[in-house]
Amino acid sequence: ARAERISDLNQLLLTDVAPMGKPLTANQLLELEEHIVEREHYDNAANHVELLLSIGDQYSGEDENEKALAVLDQAYQLSRGLKERSIRAKASCVLSGAMVPIGQLARAEALFEEGWRELSGAAEFGPDRAFCLLRGSEVAYRNGDSIKAVARARAAEDALKESPAASDLQELNVLMNLGGVYGDAGLFRSEEHTSELQSHHD
Repeated sequence: ARAERISDLNQLLLTDVAPMGKPLTANQLLELEEHIVEREHYDNAANHVELLLSIGDQYSGEDENEKALAVLDQAYQLSRGLKERSIRAKASCVLSGAMVPIGQLARAEALFEEGWRELSGAAEFGPDRAFCLLRGSEVAYRNGDSIKAVARARAAEDALKESPAASDLQELNVLMNLGGVYGDAGLFRSEEHTSELQSHHD
């Protein structure tokens, strides 16, 4: 649903706002999205927060850390008044990820743990748990804790396996992250060695 809202917003900007013959850059598009979202009065506050989270996350992807933090902090503050636990968790976890590039790793870990506490073991929260665990895996890796980084990435994979609402894209994202964590932690060789020993033993 969030992806559809962002897609609709992008389409509006590209067709009705962007000057003809002058393609918008990624940052210009994001700035326009942010401007529209800030001015809109949404009946659903949770949707408004999710749009802000998406925009802030995209800023992070463009290495626009200052802009990302401004938008994500606003989304985080607004999310504190929401009853939707999944949105509060996402706000904490997305802001956690944005703290990593600026070196605020203790704050990043605290935000991840805050978001994680919002989510129960209910199956419908599986994708949300996986989302937060991937951010937590990155935080742990940047903190130099490869064991915790791998454990969180594996937990994200398990959370999606247990959830009937998981999408193929989410599963691919988790597997790519897990592969990256394994590679960065130097575990590919050790895992392969363990598999070989087990096969010989069998």
